[in-house]
Amino acid sequence: MSKKFVLLGNYSIREADIVKAILEEAGILCYLLGEEKLNTGVGIGSAGGVEIQVPEEDLERAKQLLDEAKNAE
Repeated sequence: MSKKFVLLGNYSIREADIVKAILEEAGILCYLLGEEKLNTGVGIGSAGGVEIQVPEEDLERAKQLLDEAKNAE
């Protein structure tokens, strides 16, 4: 059975790289959507930036990890 992926949030390209690193370090699979457009300049100025999706069963854990990282700053 395949995993259902859900939206974690929309981020700038820099934020998305940080979020991806945090999630991967915790063993959470994630997909970045829209990153290619931003890297090539096609999507510059478009709303939303990079969308990050995670498996539905990891959503709450991912949010918790990001909250902890934000509070640690």
